[in-house]
Amino acid sequence: MKPFALLEELPSLEAQADTQRPSAVLTLAWLLRQRDSARALALCERLESGPVASASTRVERARRDLVVAECLWLRGSLDGAQQRLTDAHALLAEEPDDLTQGDAWWLAALMANGRGERAEADRLLDDALACHRRAADPLRVAADLALKAFCLAFHDPARASETLDQLGMQAGESLAHPAVQAWREAARSALPAAQANLTEVLSGYMRAHGAALDSGQLRLAIAAAVNVGSSFDDMNDLGAALQWKERALTLARQADWPPVIGSCMAQLANSLRALGRVDAARGLLEQALPLLEEGSRNQGIALVYSGNVALDLGAPEDAVHWYGVAEQAWNRLGSAHGQVAALSGLARAHAALGQREQALTLQVRAMAQAEGVGLQAEQVKLLQLRAELLGEHDEAAQTCLLQALALARRVGGLRVPPELLESVAAGQARLGDTAQAYALMAEAAQARRQRQDLDADRRAMALQVWQETERLRQEADTQRQLREAQAQHVAAVEQAHERLQWLGEIGRDVTARADVGTLFGSLFGHLRRRLGVESLQVWASAQTEGEVVFCAGPPVAAKADAAATLSLPLQQGDRTLGSMRLTRSARAVQAGAPEWDAPARDLLHGVAAYAAIAWANVQMLAALRGTQAELMEKNAELERLATTDRLTGLPNRRWLETVLEREHALAVRLQRPYTVVLVDVDRFKQVNDVHGHAAGDAVLQALGALLSARMRASDQAGRWGGEEFLVVCPGTALAQALPLAEHLRERMAEAEVEPVGHFTASFGVACWRVGESTADLLERADRALYAAKRAGRNRVEADS
Repeated sequence: MKPFALLEELPSLEAQADTQRPSAVLTLAWLLRQRDSARALALCERLESGPVASASTRVERARRDLVVAECLWLRGSLDGAQQRLTDAHALLAEEPDDLTQGDAWWLAALMANGRGERAEADRLLDDALACHRRAADPLRVAADLALKAFCLAFHDPARASETLDQLGMQAGESLAHPAVQAWREAARSALPAAQANLTEVLSGYMRAHGAALDSGQLRLAIAAAVNVGSSFDDMNDLGAALQWKERALTLARQADWPPVIGSCMAQLANSLRALGRVDAARGLLEQALPLLEEGSRNQGIALVYSGNVALDLGAPEDAVHWYGVAEQAWNRLGSAHGQVAALSGLARAHAALGQREQALTLQVRAMAQAEGVGLQAEQVKLLQLRAELLGEHDEAAQTCLLQALALARRVGGLRVPPELLESVAAGQARLGDTAQAYALMAEAAQARRQRQDLDADRRAMALQVWQETERLRQEADTQRQLREAQAQHVAAVEQAHERLQWLGEIGRDVTARADVGTLFGSLFGHLRRRLGVESLQVWASAQTEGEVVFCAGPPVAAKADAAATLSLPLQQGDRTLGSMRLTRSARAVQAGAPEWDAPARDLLHGVAAYAAIAWANVQMLAALRGTQAELMEKNAELERLATTDRLTGLPNRRWLETVLEREHALAVRLQRPYTVVLVDVDRFKQVNDVHGHAAGDAVLQALGALLSARMRASDQAGRWGGEEFLVVCPGTALAQALPLAEHLRERMAEAEVEPVGHFTASFGVACWRVGESTADLLERADRALYAAKRAGRNRVEADS
């Protein structure tokens, strides 16, 4: 299943989905997940509730979960989206599929990137890339690299450039696919190096917008349109900025994605504020903020914009609040770009409050951040702000203005603000350089005229906008034609839907049957009521001969009327289970019952498929019943072997760890004691060296037999490892366990094993303390054991 569909591919996909084949419906839902998420959800709901839902493979169900997860995420239902994504991972763990698993990581990366978790998105994309490479899907691999470059561009531009270079080395058609081109252009435009040429950034985002629309990535298309508008903001072309941001908002509202709508509203508010419509901007932001995802980059942007609006409305205290909240949000997100905006706003807000020193400190922090990530346009504004804070008669202020002017002239595509030119001119006049002041004032006047009237560059850009608008209009016409074509299929689809409901009823009924007689008896009842079928015969072979497994109604002649009789194979995959023949009564034919036309035959092939599945299930159930007792016996034996030490016949360490875990949980809940006793054979290496390993095994077997014979019924003894054994004494305090250990030591000292003779063991005893873990308890018992060894062996020591 390909990841993206181009616009011209949709008609054929729609036609295939109209056949009601589940795979075609799932493919259409997958490729419409952003183009039309509401319809994609409806298609998934039909698949989940239809007659084929239970017959779907785990991979198909996982793909369905991914469609639903992406649609829910776009709508802002984050918990639901995460749950469906988790469900998909669980299904793929049971039935691995690299292609689908890679797509799951891709979606998880998109969600992480939307939350501003760039590093997490980077890690998830590495996982997606590994899966798609194993699946040998070059288009997905190229798309992974392009998205990875975009995510890295905001926090690791050097690696982003390396990833773009790596992408550029890809061969084949995948590099030119619109889906790849969209992310590639967006990544290039987001790199700090590109910010020096705003015209290049603008055209890059325009190309990303068009390619994203072509490939059905509507969310990226909306984001790219917003970025085009923001680039026009930076170029002081506010009319074009509004046009592009309104386009983005229209697309978001058509998609009905609240978080994306909120983001577009916030961006539109910023342009309205720049045009002086501050009240309208505030109203848009008040509507936008509740729609945005908590902790996301879009929320951080909207918080900064709220601070800007508050400052314009003459409420610097409110502005300090908004900028402060924004700075905290950007710090959590780790975004230097956002921190620059928030710190710059805080500096201006404190300046408006007359807090000059605090504003200067904030300006320095913001400038350092802007220089660190190469935000040259923001540096120009910060230098102007510093000059304002220093005061027009301060020589350092004029130096700042000259630096700002020089920097503004170096930024490609940036129109030098006339206010900056006028401020520099006034400073030069105060310094006595009247000629330079006059030249700068003339340039400022020209800049103001250019702001009012579109120059040649702006007209060229407007032409590009018009061309893009025309392309979108043509796309809208294509979409309208698609809808008209779809409407022509409605009647046929409704008729097929009614038949499929009947097929689903049959499927649910027959697949629940446990034997052949009731299975085909139930099927015969459905066919008789609906189609007037008079007889049904089933053979255990592909031909209508051999063993008859079911017969209902009068027998049918071998050469019955073809108009009234239909034979169907009963197949499950490549396996043929048998065949069936059904015959309609003459009365049903005369009454106008449905003929065996092509749709009816297709439907009855579906009936036969359900019958074959149900028959195979009956056969499997019979086989399973025949082997169930044997399996249970073998499982019991395996469990015994897995938890028993083969040499001594005692429980092994695995079982003892389970006993310890259970006893520890009871001790914590009931606050009752329990004690452990570690037993270690003295000088066991010497036994092996002198008498051989067979003698050593005999000593261990004797010790195991002694423990089995001498333990209390409530205690549990087992081999802990090597020559070391462990005894767990539930509900036993230290004072009770010590005599038990001493008794065991004495019995062991009395025992004799040929050719070793007598052997001894050392004991370490420890009782559980409240708040202590099992690891800590065993460590104390181990210390006690080694204390017994150091004290001469053949003794009991306790760690109290």
